Amino acid sequence: MLKRMIVLLLSINLLLTACATALEEPSNPSVPSWQALPVSAVLALDFENTTADAVHPEESLSLHGTSVFTEGVSGQALGLDGSSYLELSNAAQRLSGQMSLSCWVKSEAPLEGNQPLLWFFPDQQQAGPGWSLTSPNDQTPLELTIGTTGGKPIKLFLSGSRSQFFPQGEWVHIAVVCDNQKGSALLYRNGLIQGQLSLPEDMALNPGENVIGLLGRNGSGNHIRICLDQLQLHNAALTSSQ
Repeated sequence: MLKRMIVLLLSINLLLTACATALEEPSNPSVPSWQALPVSAVLALDFENTTADAVHPEESLSLHGTSVFTEGVSGQALGLDGSSYLELSNAAQRLSGQMSLSCWVKSEAPLEGNQPLLWFFPDQQQAGPGWSLTSPNDQTPLELTIGTTGGKPIKLFLSGSRSQFFPQGEWVHIAVVCDNQKGSALLYRNGLIQGQLSLPEDMALNPGENVIGLLGRNGSGNHIRICLDQLQLHNAALTSSQ
């Protein structure tokens, strides 16, 4: 009788061990997508309680003014309070005639005035090489400006209600794709094309100043009040699926 009880207890123990083994996590989980960035990436900011660049962690990014880390699309996001901006290193200077920007933005309060998202021009005149993405006013929710070697920039305006384009409290995905080989620039909102611009042969993206959230360091000093998450910049014209 005692032997049978011992055999029964051993059997139960082996069964429980087998079940526990089956429920364990895989020993080699897949690598998170953020750690598997394509070679075209020149800047990747996930804002997980840091402003570090995942592509070039050895280069410094300077956060000026007051900002907070808040709830993002996934994990944390950076909240700029209308008096702060992020100064980049050399990421934007690595761009050629092809460029893709991808980021999530959310307005916690109604946007007012000319709101700068990314500013990669040496000054507010936007003369010469560079590019910028701004939200100028309530009737123009988004404006893409691309510099040229001739000094006269070209612009793509999106018309409509800014409050509807950036609904308060909602995350909106923005993407810009410039392709000098096809001679066009596309602007996306939540994966859908909102506007297209023909690019001149003398377009020039490489700027002398790289900031997020400030309208030209030597200009009026307008700052944006917005939350940012998962910002990436690529030296390639990514497809819609990418």
